[in-house]
Amino acid sequence: MIRVHYPKAKKNFFDIELKNPSQFYKYDFLEFHIILYPYSRDINSTHVLFNPFEEYVRDVNSGTQSAYSLIDSSFGKYFGLFLGFIISMIFYLLKPEDLFSVESVVSIFVAYTIGKEIWSDVERGLYSLTKGLKFRYQEDYYKYKLEKTTTLANYSQLAKLKRYGKRSPLPEKIHFIQLSNSQTLRMFFEMKSLKHIQEDIYLLSVVIDKKVLNPFLKEGYLLGIKISLSKRFFFFNKAIEYFQSIHLEELGCLEEEVWYPNSLLSKIVYSLGKFRYYKFKKVFQDQKIIELANTI
Repeated sequence: MIRVHYPKAKKNFFDIELKNPSQFYKYDFLEFHIILYPYSRDINSTHVLFNPFEEYVRDVNSGTQSAYSLIDSSFGKYFGLFLGFIISMIFYLLKPEDLFSVESVVSIFVAYTIGKEIWSDVERGLYSLTKGLKFRYQEDYYKYKLEKTTTLANYSQLAKLKRYGKRSPLPEKIHFIQLSNSQTLRMFFEMKSLKHIQEDIYLLSVVIDKKVLNPFLKEGYLLGIKISLSKRFFFFNKAIEYFQSIHLEELGCLEEEVWYPNSLLSKIVYSLGKFRYYKFKKVFQDQKIIELANTI
């Protein structure tokens, strides 16, 4: 369960915690996604800080030392190798005597290079063709990976334990998306890195600029949370996904553009690489993954 200490009076932050993490240790992976969208038109994404991950991402993008680094996608290289292999097989079957000729080597290299270059177009095509289907091609959720050997990460862990009084393990992968009026953070944990922790875990703080705190509290906001719990079977993953939001300080979920108060949306998803099959989804009444706690 996720505990949210939401802001009241003069407090201008959400503290978000993972309550009783040991209940999830039977799974292999835990994913936590959060989106915040203020309803006041006087507030935009520059008035909100997802601490500390927003700062990590800014450091990476500015070339400054950070606990995270960019994930280098290798799918384009694999696709290029696949095309090169196809050209090699054509030469082997049709003209085996020319397999190691200059013409053959050049053709294979050109196929590899073209494959790397056009892979992004292939991905976009797969994504567009399968969008909205139960079986679909899904783009990567995560753009940054944890650099576990950095001294900065070690100091950060010690400092946060002292500051928040709770352990705060960094996720193995993250992605942060800042749009004009909303911000989204995605976090990916490997359970083996958490299993030594029995107490509640501090995840992050969402800090609101004090200059806009009054309209933020008066006009409200949407705070959406997703938890995904996965088990691996060979190359396949089976995930149970839970969705719930705080809308005008009311818990509920959104399904097919309909708001269900005091409800929880659940999905079962099978995945192989970037291909995902959405087998099941259902709205459950009177269930929750979010525990609300006032910040005094």
